Amino acid sequence: MNFQKFFTFIACVFLQIECSSGNGSVKDGKTDVPPDGENIAPAPYIESVHPGRGPLSGGTVVEVNGGNFHVGAKVLFASRESPSVEVRNSSLIVATTPPADAPGPVTLRVINPDGQSGELAGGFVYVESVGITWCSIGEPLSVTITAGEQAGPFTGIVEAPGITSLEGQGAGVSAEAGFGPNGSDPGTNQDWLWVEASFEEDCDGAVSGQMAADKYSALFSAVEPGSYDVAFRFSLDGGTTWTYCDSNPSDFPEYRAEDSAKLEVTGAPQIASCIIEPPAVITVYAGENSEPIFGRIEVPGYTDSISGKIDFILSQVGYGPDGSSPEASTRWEWKDANFDSDSGNQDRYSGNITAPVSQGSYDVAYRFSIDSGETWVYCDMDGSSNGYSPSSSVSLIVTEEPVMPDWCNLQYPSETWSGPGFPTDPIYGRVLMAGCTERTGACSRITAEFGYGPRGSDPTSGGWTWQRADYFKDVDQFGTKDADEYIIQAEVSSTGEYSYAYRFSADGESNWILCDLDGSDDGFNIADAGYLRIVTTTVNIDWCVTQWPLHTSVPLGGETEMIYGQVYSASGDTASPGRAMNIIAELGFGPDGSLPGILPDTWTWKRANYNPSCSGCGNNDEFMATLSGFPSAGSYDYAYRFTGNWGVTWVYCDTSGFDYPAYTASEAGDLTVE
Repeated sequence: MNFQKFFTFIACVFLQIECSSGNGSVKDGKTDVPPDGENIAPAPYIESVHPGRGPLSGGTVVEVNGGNFHVGAKVLFASRESPSVEVRNSSLIVATTPPADAPGPVTLRVINPDGQSGELAGGFVYVESVGITWCSIGEPLSVTITAGEQAGPFTGIVEAPGITSLEGQGAGVSAEAGFGPNGSDPGTNQDWLWVEASFEEDCDGAVSGQMAADKYSALFSAVEPGSYDVAFRFSLDGGTTWTYCDSNPSDFPEYRAEDSAKLEVTGAPQIASCIIEPPAVITVYAGENSEPIFGRIEVPGYTDSISGKIDFILSQVGYGPDGSSPEASTRWEWKDANFDSDSGNQDRYSGNITAPVSQGSYDVAYRFSIDSGETWVYCDMDGSSNGYSPSSSVSLIVTEEPVMPDWCNLQYPSETWSGPGFPTDPIYGRVLMAGCTERTGACSRITAEFGYGPRGSDPTSGGWTWQRADYFKDVDQFGTKDADEYIIQAEVSSTGEYSYAYRFSADGESNWILCDLDGSDDGFNIADAGYLRIVTTTVNIDWCVTQWPLHTSVPLGGETEMIYGQVYSASGDTASPGRAMNIIAELGFGPDGSLPGILPDTWTWKRANYNPSCSGCGNNDEFMATLSGFPSAGSYDYAYRFTGNWGVTWVYCDTSGFDYPAYTASEAGDLTVE
């Protein structure tokens, strides 16, 4: 036994002095060999940092991946300590970057509480601008659809510190999803197609649990069969520059085609059916355009799921010899038809034909193509599923155009008055022309004019003034919607008494038919013309009220119920039977709570008609009108106004009438447009 070493060990233990001997050292009585059963903790190490870049201002939340991390560890970026460190487990730390003085890579260091440390040189890169620090395309990563179906929704996630980290959609973020050829670069390949993506929600980005990113989603419309790559792209400068995202954000900002999402499109669009809509017979004058003719087409996966026009569908309407086949005959004439509307599972198209100059009977059909016109499907009235049959086609009758309308009249009123240069009450005239006015809307051949001249004078003598009247609506005269009605509010500058009438032409104003109050069947009689007085006489408006209803509602685009207003004028003699002269009534609507007398131009006004049937009006005259043409849904006020001096001044009337002539906005009629 080596007694020298033995006594040296004993002396070191009991005297607790520093000494050395042989193979070991002892200090303060403790050896560098731990007691039995204990181990020295290994030093921490860093494998990766994600995301690996962020702004100089700091604040980027990163994941530090590695091992041997202890609770209480510090994280340093270069020499600056992270202001926020969370040790999730022994291999993951979540830390927030501190500010830096200059851009560039810095060494990342983790220091455990026992003083041991590990570092990663260049582990984080500071950049001058914020930018996008991380993005990814999410599930689904592989989709197979049939041509015509919608693909997706595909999701994309983007993280931009200080932008997406705020609640809600990050300001200034543009997001698009796109698809393109397999293996191609979306940043350079022009064959990629992009659609705008919609913000979905806040979500985790590079670091879980931080909700520092924004999620977007997008659906693709139908595409041609084939195999495609799918990617997302994001921009912070309105689309000037884009950052492209695959499904492997660990390579960010590098985009790899092999990490894109995949889209497989099979099959091809097919026309399931098409049809031409009634009427079964169309009558057109030689050389003239027909009324709109409608056809419908069904392409499964397209017309039933895509709103609006589908680019690859071509549509034409045509005519040809009676009983002929449009597929075989070369004598058919075709014109392009235009998309009209979505119609259930079908798309509806509208077109017209220009009738030939030769009178006779012809067949009319639609045809559709989905391959740029290489092949066509022809459509009759019972659909294309059983093929095309001339017996099921629409018939076109081309006739000689009549020279004159068949009938007309001066409809209403039989007499009226106004001031110099002040519009009259609406004056109506009607016209009927077989084969033309029965069509919906204005007959294209008709020209309508209102005329006035010295009372009792001949309207053909050259002393009358004629003004163009406007089409108003289709009306029932001798049958259902067989006539067209026209309207005018005439302005006459000189005082006096005048006769007035309507006239109509169907041959480009070469010939006219004159119309009086009892119609044109017995010719024109000046005794049956209207009576117009233009006067400068004025009256006082002594009282008025918006009578009824006090509240009403109407759908947007609709017309209200009849609204009534009453007026009293001692000098205008409203107490006498019939309408008092020189009083004009208008009904209007405007912003809720506004004063029409102060800002009348913010209100919309309409001339009201005298109501001769009011049985309880006493000393008052009553007027009536409806309202329409509202710009949007919401709440409005409505009220009547009256003038006795041809619009020089107006009196505005609320629903109370008790505090006349004061107008109170809170007592206007209440109108709700839904």
